Amino acid sequence: MDETPLTSPGFVGKRRRASGALPPGQYLTQDFPVLSAGPTPSVSPDAWEFSVVTETGATRAWNWSQFRALPSEEIHT
Repeated sequence: MDETPLTSPGFVGKRRRASGALPPGQYLTQDFPVLSAGPTPSVSPDAWEFSVVTETGATRAWNWSQFRALPSEEIHT
């Protein structure tokens, strides 16, 4: 079994004082937050699949080509 570490070597988190307004373990940041502390896995488009299971148990699945062919729209904010 692959023993991939949870964080990258050398990753050092920022120590922050807790705030009463935030849940324990969370802190307010004024800069861009780190959304991932580990390496991003490399997945070949040929092996990629997205699937959804509905409440009724029905499964829909798309490979990369099918997913990219779905209708989309550009969102302006």
